[in-house]
Amino acid sequence: MRHLAFVSLLAVALTACAAPPTPQTVLASPEVAYKQLQDAVGSAACQADADCQTIAVGSKACGGPLAYMAYSTRGGQEAAIQRAAQALKDTQAADNQTSGRISDCMVVRDPGAQCVANRCQLRGDERGRLIR
Repeated sequence: MRHLAFVSLLAVALTACAAPPTPQTVLASPEVAYKQLQDAVGSAACQADADCQTIAVGSKACGGPLAYMAYSTRGGQEAAIQRAAQALKDTQAADNQTSGRISDCMVVRDPGAQCVANRCQLRGDERGRLIR
């Protein structure tokens, strides 16, 4: 019995001394996560429509993406873009849940992407910005 008490006390002590979570495990605010996604996308430089893809961005309170963003496959950053988009989705979903936010629950369609003036942009968005 004494040995069990010692092991329990040791476990509590080791848990108390555990390292704090790494930055990757701490959710940023949706604004910070969005900025990280924008940084990963960068200039979205392209030479042809085939260089351009879209990725779902954010999370509506009732599920599904908030919007889509165009990015280029030419920069070799697809994995970083996908991680950043997932982090934004997770962060925004958590924020929606803790704030009790509601949304319109309308499905946002993927508009597709195209290369215009050597920059990937969403189809139908002549400014090349995020459609909301």
